[in-house]
Amino acid sequence: MKLPRNARIFQGQLDMAPFAGVVFLLLMFLLFGSAFVHTPGVRIDLPELTSPLPGPETPTVSVAVDRNGLIYFEHQVMTLIQAETQLLAGLTAAVKASPGQPLSLVLQADRRGRFDTALRVLNIAHAAGIKEAFFATRWGTMPSPTNAVVSP
Repeated sequence: MKLPRNARIFQGQLDMAPFAGVVFLLLMFLLFGSAFVHTPGVRIDLPELTSPLPGPETPTVSVAVDRNGLIYFEHQVMTLIQAETQLLAGLTAAVKASPGQPLSLVLQADRRGRFDTALRVLNIAHAAGIKEAFFATRWGTMPSPTNAVVSP
């Protein structure tokens, strides 16, 4: 059985409404899919420095302190009272897990946070056996090359 062939090349004008609808829909997916996604975590506003500081050469363990005085260690949130036991146990276990090299503590403390909370965390780390501690900072804004003064 032979079927009749009646397909011809379309030579009329294309309707732009479906194309505009697809482009608008893709634009909505792009905007709402990327800009409004909640990034998990806690915002810590680190202080800025203009000159580089030396970093640790040994393995590190990080502890973060936010502006409300909450302490973050290994994806756990704790208050200062809980940190006396939980943070001490966690840091002691981290020190025992690296017997060959001493650990360094990197303290990520919010610049608007309380300094006494950071000092208590440093005391807990010292009690756990960590001998060296660093405060985490961000690089400051560097001067642009057009504004830099070059001396001969």
